[in-house]
Amino acid sequence: MKAKLISLLTALVLLALSPAAKAVPYASGFSQSGTIVSFILNQDADVVEAILDGGAQTLSLGTTAGPLSFDLAGYSTFQVRVVGNEAPGWHQYIADGGASDRNFYIPLGVSIDKNPASPYFGRVYISNAGGGTTAAGRVNPRGIYALRADGVADGFGDGGVNWGGTLGPNKSTLGPDGHLYIADTSAGLAYEMDPSNLSTAVQLIDGSNKSANQYVNSIWVTGTQAGGDRKIYLVNGRYTDPRVGLIEYDLGANAAATSGDIGELIIPVAGVFKTYYGKDVSMDSNGDWYLSSYRSSANQAPPIVKFDGAGTPPLDDDVIWEANMIYAGSPDGIDINENAGIVAYAAFDNGMVRIFDMETGAFLEEFKAGNRGRDLAFDAAGNMVVVDNNIEYARFFSPGGYTEATTEWDGSQWSFTVIPEPGSLSLLALGGLALWLRRRA
Repeated sequence: MKAKLISLLTALVLLALSPAAKAVPYASGFSQSGTIVSFILNQDADVVEAILDGGAQTLSLGTTAGPLSFDLAGYSTFQVRVVGNEAPGWHQYIADGGASDRNFYIPLGVSIDKNPASPYFGRVYISNAGGGTTAAGRVNPRGIYALRADGVADGFGDGGVNWGGTLGPNKSTLGPDGHLYIADTSAGLAYEMDPSNLSTAVQLIDGSNKSANQYVNSIWVTGTQAGGDRKIYLVNGRYTDPRVGLIEYDLGANAAATSGDIGELIIPVAGVFKTYYGKDVSMDSNGDWYLSSYRSSANQAPPIVKFDGAGTPPLDDDVIWEANMIYAGSPDGIDINENAGIVAYAAFDNGMVRIFDMETGAFLEEFKAGNRGRDLAFDAAGNMVVVDNNIEYARFFSPGGYTEATTEWDGSQWSFTVIPEPGSLSLLALGGLALWLRRRA
C-alpha cells in the first residue's frame, strides 16, 4: 500500500513541475517616511497584502517585484503577507541579463541579511575579488557590492582596503550586530564593515595574530562588541600549516584582536579532512559547526563535516556526521537553511549545488547552478543566491512551491515566517519524497 502511495504522489509531483517556477516571494527592506511604509518585493507574487492592526483593514498591493508601499495612517501595526504559488523545484528566477547589476568580474563570496529587524533585511552582499571588465561588458571595480532582494544594485564600497591578489575580498557573513564580516584570503586578514557605510572597514587581525602561512578562507561571528562577548572564527585552509582548521579569536569588547593573540585552534581538521583544504564554515542555532573541505575529485575527503559545538575544544573527535565522500568534488562555499533542515555547497569544478540533510548528513539533491561555483547563501524565505566566477554572475534560485511569507511589525518588534517550508517542497519534487514522508510519519 505504501509503495502505491509513493508512486501516486511521485506521479502527481512530476506532473506539477513546470519551467515557469518563480521565487519564494517575500517582503523585505522596510522603511517608513511619515505614514508611508515602503518595502522590496523580491519577485512577482500571486498575492501581496498589508494587514493593519491585526485585520482592522486589509490593503491589496501590487504583485510585481520591486519597491512597494502602503499608508499606515491611523494604524500602528501591520503584517505584509505575500503568497507564491509555483511548481516546486529549483529554478533561476532572475535572468542573468548582460552587464546587469548581478554581473561580476571575480565573485567569490555572498551573504544575505536574514534578520527582519534589520533595515537591510533581504540585502545581498557580493564580494568581487578583482577589478576588471566582465565578458558582458560591465566595468567592475574590486570591493563589496550590495543588491536589494530583487537583485537591483543597492550600494558599493571597497572599505578603504587595499585588497590584493585575486582572493580578497572573499567569503563573508553577517554578524549578530548586523555588520558584514569579510575574509581576505590573499592577505590572510579579516575585516568588518557597517552596512550603512561600505566605504570604511575595521581590520580585525594583523600579522602578529597568525602564523606565517595562515590563510583566511572564511569567517564566522558570534556575540557583539557592544555586548562584550564577540568572537570571530577564521577558516585556515592552508593544509601545510600546523594550524589548519577553524581558529577562534575572543575579541570581547575590543575592536580587533590584541597584538600577539594567535587565537585557539578549536577544530583541527587535518585528521578528518585528510589534510585537505578547509574552505567555508557555518554554525546552526544549536552551536554545531559545518565545515566544507575542497578536493577536486570525489572519494578523497567528505565534502562537509558536522561538529558538535557542545564539545570541549579541540573538536576533531566530536564529529556528528561526515557527508559521503562520493558526493565530494570541489566543495567551496556552504550555507544552511535551518527552517528546511538542509545544508548546501557550491562546487568549484562544475557549478553544481549539492544539498544534504542537516540532521543526518544524507545526500538529498543537486542541481546545476553554473560552471564554477564559489559561494552560496540562503535568504530568510529559503531562496538561494549562488556566485560563479566563470559565468561571472550572482544567480538567484528558488525552491518554488506554494508559500505564504509574512513580515510583521507588532509595534515593538519584527518577525518573519514562511509557511510551509519551501525547502521541503523542493525535496519532494527532486527526489526527496521518501524523506518528506518520513518527516511527516
